[in-house]
Amino acid sequence: MLRSGGLESSNVQPIAETTQMVEILRAYQASQKMVDSLSEMRRQAIGRLGRLGN
Repeated sequence: MLRSGGLESSNVQPIAETTQMVEILRAYQASQKMVDSLSEMRRQAIGRLGRLGN
C-alpha cells in the first residue's frame, strides 16, 4: 500500500555491512602478507642455492 508522505525503509544494515567489509579487508591483508612472506622465503632459498653452486 502506498501512502503519501511515508518514508521508504532500506534493507541495508550499515553497521553490519561495514563490519563485514573490515573483516574481508583484514583477511585480504593477512593473505597478502602470507604471499609476501612466501615470496621472500623463495628468494632467500634461491640465493642460498646459488651460493652452494659456486
